Amino acid sequence: MSQGSAAWLPLFLAAALAALTWWLNHATTIADKQDNGGFSHTPDYYLDNFSATAFDANGQPLHVLRARHMVHYMDDDTTSLTEPHYEQHGAAGPMVRVQARRGAVSGNGDHVHFLDDVRLSREADNGGALELRTAYLHVIPDAQQMQTNKPLEVRLGESTLSASGMHADGKRRIMTFTGRVRGTYHVSR
Repeated sequence: MSQGSAAWLPLFLAAALAALTWWLNHATTIADKQDNGGFSHTPDYYLDNFSATAFDANGQPLHVLRARHMVHYMDDDTTSLTEPHYEQHGAAGPMVRVQARRGAVSGNGDHVHFLDDVRLSREADNGGALELRTAYLHVIPDAQQMQTNKPLEVRLGESTLSASGMHADGKRRIMTFTGRVRGTYHVSR
């Protein structure tokens, strides 16, 4: 090998490495653009003052979901909500109401996620109202279940409770609190 051609070898290797890097970057960019099934994450329809009601076999309302604004996305079949309000009716117990600033509904409608300043209220058996506040609440309407993994505060009359998470089963009428649970129980005399 001559001395002149040996001087060009590092330059040739650097150019080959640069070309390979450009090709890999270009190939992965094309794959990302084609990976979404041909649909972009843009709305295919929207509704203002949206309301949907699910009924039982006897024609009685099970749950109602309303929102000031609803946007549906075709690519993942999800729905985003602005100022959602949810009501869960049922013979098993008093009505439960949930409201938030934002919400999202899964493609099949089985899961509703409430985000930002979430407020839950439920009439208590003794006539008072149980109130829950958190930043996030996951509702599974047909199973009558609600859960959060975010800090929450519960108030029932003058009694209060705070926790790191919660799971509520409406059919069994059980609420389970997790994490750092602290409470003050007020006894009326």
